[in-house]
Amino acid sequence: MFDNRNVLAAIRCIAILTVACLMAACDPVGTLLRNAGGMGNFKSDPNYGKAYNQRQMEMRDLPERFYTDSLVTEGAVIPNRQIFSMLTERGLRFVEVKARRFKGKETIGYFGMTDVDGDVALYVPFLAPGTDYVRLALADGASPESRCIQVERLPQVMKWRMDDSPLLPGTCISATPIEKPTARMALVYEGKHPWGTPFGYWSLVDRTTGQKLAALTSADSDAMPSNGNSGHRDLVHRIWNAPGFSKQGYRALFQNRVKIESPSPTAFDATTVKPYRVRYIFVTEKEYAHLFNRGVGKEGWQTAVQSAMTSRWGYDGPHLLDWQSKTYTELTFPYPRTSTAVDKGFFAINGWWDHRTAPGTLERYDSHGKQLWSVLVSPPNVSLDEKCGGGVAGIGATKDYVVFYGRCGSSLPPSERPDRGHEYKVMLTEIRRSDLPNF
Repeated sequence: MFDNRNVLAAIRCIAILTVACLMAACDPVGTLLRNAGGMGNFKSDPNYGKAYNQRQMEMRDLPERFYTDSLVTEGAVIPNRQIFSMLTERGLRFVEVKARRFKGKETIGYFGMTDVDGDVALYVPFLAPGTDYVRLALADGASPESRCIQVERLPQVMKWRMDDSPLLPGTCISATPIEKPTARMALVYEGKHPWGTPFGYWSLVDRTTGQKLAALTSADSDAMPSNGNSGHRDLVHRIWNAPGFSKQGYRALFQNRVKIESPSPTAFDATTVKPYRVRYIFVTEKEYAHLFNRGVGKEGWQTAVQSAMTSRWGYDGPHLLDWQSKTYTELTFPYPRTSTAVDKGFFAINGWWDHRTAPGTLERYDSHGKQLWSVLVSPPNVSLDEKCGGGVAGIGATKDYVVFYGRCGSSLPPSERPDRGHEYKVMLTEIRRSDLPNF
């Protein structure tokens, strides 16, 4: 049977190959960058597969993380999302990258690569002769000493994150040309390998001691140092700052994911909130945004940070900001839970709970993820005809009550599907007991 989808797929493939040929003929530099990222590799090489298999064995003996406060890489191609990750959630003070220069425009250098959304490189103008490296760091955008990359010149993968967690408002990415790198660790390409050309190693070296910490087989070259199978990326992924590093002057809050190891008790002898204590509540749109969408968007994140700066604590949806430790904490569960941060801690509720038929677990955690108490919640007089059930889609809270609402079933036609289920309020003052502390 004739299928238009096959025709469209064939046309798309022809278009991609045509663009590839034009890129190779008209834009050799751009082609090199795109091919280096892995998304534009139109030629396969069996050497890459051989290197990949060898590298999988070599990585078995590597630790999950190498700790350092700074990194320099000789490879001009490094994923932009990796640069951003190292400067933010991984806590590095700076990343130094060896830049390439455009032919005919030797004062402009480029580095960086993202292979998903088409952004090619970060560009650094005014590279003086002899300044072959660029130091990237988070900086205060209001400081005249910061050499900020303009936001509009950032690749999309970085641009949309600049006004969001975990960066403090007003933060920029600075790019400072330097003559010699000063980073503690270096990621370098070594062209000598027992297998001969084109094989080599990407090696991670401690520059303070000269010790080689890791070496991974690669079929790359220093001209094209990071394709989809490269050990360069495998090692960059393992670079983190040491736990407990000083956050003095740091322009990002450190993300702290606390894993809750075991589910909360749901035994019949647990405290059950009586039906009359769980009430249907009408939540206005303004209240809804405050309860369930705190921290969403630029203004929400800025509000959370300002709250933390003035009172120590800030709340960004499921994230708890602690200005004293410069962290923002999120609870992660090996079982279904929906959580929210409020009042110096967290509330969590069973994410798969069908509140129409059975009690569900409501839990309280402190700022470190320690469980303080757990109760069973049973909403009052909920009809089985209630369209939104089978799970809890959202939870919000104040210091006085917790609000949750059901998940609206996907089995309903779109025209009949509510935006959200009915909200129910649990008054914390009505379930307070001496053995349930720290509400």
